[in-house]
Amino acid sequence: MISVDRALQMVLESAGVLEEMEVPLLEANHRVLAEDIVAPENIPSSSISTSDGYALRAAAIKAASSGSPVTLELVGELRNGEIWEEPLKGKQALKLPTGAPLPEGADSVVSVDDTVRESINRLKVYREAQSGANVKLKGEEIPQDSLVFPRGRVLGTTDMGTLALLGVNKVKCYRPPRVSFITSGDGILPLGGKSEPGKHRLPNPFIIHSQIKEYGAHPVDLGIVSGVKEEMKPKFEEGLEHDIFINLPGPSPAYFESAREALNEMGIDLKFWKVGIRPGRSVFFGTFDGTLVFGLPPNLISAVVILEEFIRPAILKMMGHQELRHLIVTAELEAEVKGGGGLTHFILAEVKIKEGTFLVCPINLSDGNAGESLGQANGLVVLPPEIPYLRAGDRVKVQIIGSLRTAETEKMTERTKP
Repeated sequence: MISVDRALQMVLESAGVLEEMEVPLLEANHRVLAEDIVAPENIPSSSISTSDGYALRAAAIKAASSGSPVTLELVGELRNGEIWEEPLKGKQALKLPTGAPLPEGADSVVSVDDTVRESINRLKVYREAQSGANVKLKGEEIPQDSLVFPRGRVLGTTDMGTLALLGVNKVKCYRPPRVSFITSGDGILPLGGKSEPGKHRLPNPFIIHSQIKEYGAHPVDLGIVSGVKEEMKPKFEEGLEHDIFINLPGPSPAYFESAREALNEMGIDLKFWKVGIRPGRSVFFGTFDGTLVFGLPPNLISAVVILEEFIRPAILKMMGHQELRHLIVTAELEAEVKGGGGLTHFILAEVKIKEGTFLVCPINLSDGNAGESLGQANGLVVLPPEIPYLRAGDRVKVQIIGSLRTAETEKMTERTKP
């Protein structure tokens, strides 16, 4: 049996970053850039107005005030999408909308609110302006040839807007892995299957499918295969064609062992098959011609913990991520937790923030089914082997695996319940 840290190290040593691929911009959100993005042009491409108003020379309205306005010649009006060809002279002004390019000769814009239009071609200005007022200069947002986003950046929602602003419609990102999984065992009903005596439904493959997709990988469900070892092998061969292959055994531990034996006979390089972790001690990992192979425990909570602690980091590394682990915070326990046995314990918990402090409450798995507990949890309390017990009020490390809520928002939610 090996430690959690050593097991993760072996997994990550076996996982390589996948090849680059060109991705349409609208599909690139949350992907990792495989290239530097350098600005092909200035943004804005010319100096523009940041206000509806009048373009002019600041020197022409020096000392203008409410009691002593300056009169200018109004030479025309510019609409969005147009440019003004003639340069402005000393006492001239041009009406223009927000975002319009400044004409040659103008260095500032006065707001409509500081002017009165006396006639078609006469404008009174009641406030002076400094050069550059209400103007965004050429390249002020993004200078041409500047580095906008470096290789390795995880693209976010606002990055999509920046890239669109630059005229970029495709980017190079790292390919997400194809993660195949198969459910092995007998008497297991498919999704939507009619209930029959002696047969049962398993939530595991559907929760695993959703989690893999949430990580950014492509899940491939290979269905259900018999728990007989020789019948597993043809389906396992199909799974081994993907970047990652996961076996999800039925409820009997015998299916876990049969799958491990079948894969071992098929020639996988088995790295480990027992880890000092609870839940999830019965897990195996190996490789086959570049494919990462995992055998998850039958128990749903155990399977999800293994997925979070080992498979998620491998998926993220394959996609080019640098941050592979969940955010870890120190929180105050609201109830006791028990570990021990020389194992690292991962305990489902609810984490919230109250008055700037993280509070964590372990979830009692006996209070409901495993699916409900997973839906309730947004954290995993991490109890290392050397700490067998902690009391309420003690401080503990917690992995954040879901959205955080404050105590105040929880009270608001309670008040709005029907």
